[in-house]
Amino acid sequence: MSFIDNMKEKIITSSNSYQFYKDNYKKLVSQNTDNKKLIKTLQKENKNLHRINEELKESDNQYKNIKEDINALSDRINDNFNIINQNNNELSENINKIKDNIRTNSLLIQDDIEVMTESSDKNNSELKNTITNLNDNFQGFSQGIESFDKNTSELKEVINNLNDSFNDFSQDIKSIDKSTSDLKDTITNLDGNFKEFSQDMTTKDNLVENDLNDRLDCINENVEDLEVKFRIFHSNIQESQNNLEQYKGTYNDILRRIREVNYGLVFNDTIKNSSWLHNENFSSNNGAANYSFLYLLYRILNEVKPSNILELGLGQSSKLTTQYTNKFTHSKLTIIDQDKTWIENFSKNLDFCKNISIKYVEVEEFEYNNTTNTRYRDLEEKLSDNKLDLVIIDGPTGFLPSGEFQSYPRSNILTLIDKLDDEFIIILDDYDRTGEQNTMKNLQEKLDEKGIEYTFKAFYGLKNQGIICTPKYDFITWF
Repeated sequence: MSFIDNMKEKIITSSNSYQFYKDNYKKLVSQNTDNKKLIKTLQKENKNLHRINEELKESDNQYKNIKEDINALSDRINDNFNIINQNNNELSENINKIKDNIRTNSLLIQDDIEVMTESSDKNNSELKNTITNLNDNFQGFSQGIESFDKNTSELKEVINNLNDSFNDFSQDIKSIDKSTSDLKDTITNLDGNFKEFSQDMTTKDNLVENDLNDRLDCINENVEDLEVKFRIFHSNIQESQNNLEQYKGTYNDILRRIREVNYGLVFNDTIKNSSWLHNENFSSNNGAANYSFLYLLYRILNEVKPSNILELGLGQSSKLTTQYTNKFTHSKLTIIDQDKTWIENFSKNLDFCKNISIKYVEVEEFEYNNTTNTRYRDLEEKLSDNKLDLVIIDGPTGFLPSGEFQSYPRSNILTLIDKLDDEFIIILDDYDRTGEQNTMKNLQEKLDEKGIEYTFKAFYGLKNQGIICTPKYDFITWF
């Protein structure tokens, strides 16, 4: 297992431990929050219980007042009953006395009547009428007495029923009084139990909170320790990543140089006994054409035999294109550069024929996608109407006078698409740079818009080259 893998495994293990403590910490905090909510709810219910108790006390006072009023009413009713009973007894005694007097008087009257009957027959008829009326009156009076007795009996029955109802009401009052007493006892017991429960919950909450705080302190200490270890691991990983990037950069640089050496060996073997390349003096270093570029260009010139060549940028590649055009007179070569001094000095090392022309063209700055870039000014007007079958792009320079690399350099090719032949090849040097990659992408979009079929391939050496060719020349992608 590599050092990076070991670091990753340690970080994952530490992260898992950290997550474990973090999750437990969240659970404990959640439990503490729930306990506090429960205590608040219980305290609220305790307040409600006290409020109910106060209301019951107030109701009890009202009940006592009502009971006192009922007792007073009961006393008054009893007194009235006693008075009524007393009056009724006195009335009954008076009625009995009257009845006795009536009976006595009736007997006396009958005796008198008999005496009077015997002594005088003269008034017998009138006396009989009088006696008859008197008997009728006495019978009426007797019926009135009987009716009064009956009414008095009914009144006694009503009074007895009322007394029974009052006794029942008194029993109900006593039952309510007992229920109220039981309810008060229950509330008192509930209040005592709730106080005990509240005290118990408060004690438990304090214990839980203390335990939670102890656990949180322990977790915080562990988390802090893990954070320190994690920062150390992260620092080690960062350092390892930086070293890895350095190793990667060194590896890529070595790989590019190995590829370049290989292209140099292959190029030198390829140009041996060439029928048209006689000057083999190439200075392929710094910003000049590298061996992958020279090898690719030689193979295209030697095997494709282009007839109308445009080379943007004068340099080492021009040693190949000029010798090729001198040998194959059917071909024409146009070289464009923006530096007059460079054209004058470098041209001394080249052989020219009438089919070769080198043109000085100024460069201009232009804005694209909020970036500043350079291109040859009015390049399409400096060229002939001949269709191009090979375009070599190594100019103008891909950086600004400030030294900053351009975002869209060497974009003249975008305006030259209509000057391309039906079958063509385009080589873009320095394709390892972002700016040239952006230009290549724009070129591909333009070709797609025009419906032109093409193949793309990148070649990798000390520098990279991107090529675009029509399907006829797909074989060059295997070079």
